[in-house]
Amino acid sequence: MQKKSISSSVMLCTYHTIYIGLGN
Repeated sequence: MQKKSISSSVMLCTYHTIYIGLGN
């Protein structure tokens, strides 16, 4: 469960970074 939670957090962080990149 911990690994899955970490993966989800990483994906969310990556998505957020990409979203900001596209915004700029």
